[in-house]
Amino acid sequence: MSDPVNIDTLIDKIRQEAAQRQTVSQYQPPANIDAANRIRSNNIEALLNAASAKSQIRTDLPAKLKRFPWNLGRGFGKAALKTYSFLFKEQRAVNFSLNQALRETLLLNQSLVKKVSELQAEISDLQARLDAIEEKE
Repeated sequence: MSDPVNIDTLIDKIRQEAAQRQTVSQYQPPANIDAANRIRSNNIEALLNAASAKSQIRTDLPAKLKRFPWNLGRGFGKAALKTYSFLFKEQRAVNFSLNQALRETLLLNQSLVKKVSELQAEISDLQARLDAIEEKE
């Protein structure tokens, strides 16, 4: 028969191999993840502000329309603006709701990113403590 297998030695080798693989595959978030998320959040916030500004009710005709036939009379331009406002009233309400929903989603996303980073720090701390305990054994 072949040599008997020492189970304790085999278990130790498996543990060492698992520890080596664990340290290699351990996720390391980028150091500047908070800065990148802040930049993305600021960009999204700027886009939402631009969308809010564009969704306001028009009080003047655009410069392109301040010529014939729109400038025939002041009442004609105002009537066109009121018609435009009436036709797109519901669309403005939808746009406003979507804008608010995106803002709330952005805030939720920011809080979730913060919580994930806190949990990653906690996991790193627990991993370090676990490694210290395993070294003592």
